[in-house]
Amino acid sequence: MILLTDIDYFRQKQSTQPGVYDLVKRTLDESDENDSAELQRRLLTLQRIKGTEHLRQCGNFVAEVLAYDALKQDGKNPHWLPESNNGKKMPDIEYGDPSRPVEVKHLNNPHDEHEALAAGKLHGGMVDPFYYKHLEKKVNDLVNDAIQKFKAYKTNGTPDGILYLFFTKSSEAMVAELFPGATTMKDRITLMAQSVIGPEVTLIVQDINGTGL
Repeated sequence: MILLTDIDYFRQKQSTQPGVYDLVKRTLDESDENDSAELQRRLLTLQRIKGTEHLRQCGNFVAEVLAYDALKQDGKNPHWLPESNNGKKMPDIEYGDPSRPVEVKHLNNPHDEHEALAAGKLHGGMVDPFYYKHLEKKVNDLVNDAIQKFKAYKTNGTPDGILYLFFTKSSEAMVAELFPGATTMKDRITLMAQSVIGPEVTLIVQDINGTGL
């Protein structure tokens, strides 16, 4: 059995961000037998990944736990889904009767910025206030992947799934939002995502650093 403290990311969070650590630990402690087995599989995957990719994937897992906890607090009795079913990639979570799928995506900050921050350095170079020009493809890719998982989850028609789209605000976005009348990164992501998904999918966009953890 893998403990949360067996994973570098969460061992550090225990002292630097106890809210993150406590939320994930509570989720593990309160899981039933089936959910516990799936969570153990995910923790094993995280334990095997090294370097900055380890940080990114652990951050993605935290986003999944945030969505799971939000559903649970709303009384929806969520459960974790296996990564695949008959070779088809599945959404992260399901809840309800009839069941409804939930996919969680985390739009990380740009790779070079992430590498610098992970190394404890300042992100150098010019800050592009038109960061959103490079954002659209990332959002489209994440949304389309979610749609494919929803279709695989329910082969008889597209299910009315929920897509949680968390984001980490880039330095470019933070600078751009200082200008009067600027559109926020959350609003831009929401517009981009809504142009791809259909009305049957519920979209929830949230800054992962604004969750209170």
